[in-house]
Amino acid sequence: MKTASIYKIPNKGYIVFGKSKTVSGFRVASEPYFNISETEANADLIGNAIKASLCNDDNKRIPDPKDWKQSGKDFLKKIGLKTMKELDTHLNKYVTIAEDGLQITFTPSQPAEKPDKGFLHKDKSESVSINYQATNQEIIEALELAFSKCG
Repeated sequence: MKTASIYKIPNKGYIVFGKSKTVSGFRVASEPYFNISETEANADLIGNAIKASLCNDDNKRIPDPKDWKQSGKDFLKKIGLKTMKELDTHLNKYVTIAEDGLQITFTPSQPAEKPDKGFLHKDKSESVSINYQATNQEIIEALELAFSKCG
């Protein structure tokens, strides 16, 4: 299964990136990375970023990060942010994306309760699925529905 992530950041735009499995079996952010400003955002730009982010090969494993702190810094640089706080704020919306060759599934999330950080997936019944050959407009409509279900 191919996976990616997308954040919707108020007054900034969208951050989209692929996810790859490591040798140990967990997923980490991976190329390509897209930072789409709110003023540039349109169905084709976001839809194409999602499709490109889903071009990872889930059968190919990447090495586990040797230095997690540096890995985090590299990730922030690639997505154009300075701190994880900018990403983990409860004002953002976060959706994971999966594609299995038949469907693209958008799974909404909700902010973790303090003192925890980040986001937690909502129930799978909240997911939105469309045909993997959907148009960019259909992808955006499904994505916006998933965003509307975020906590």
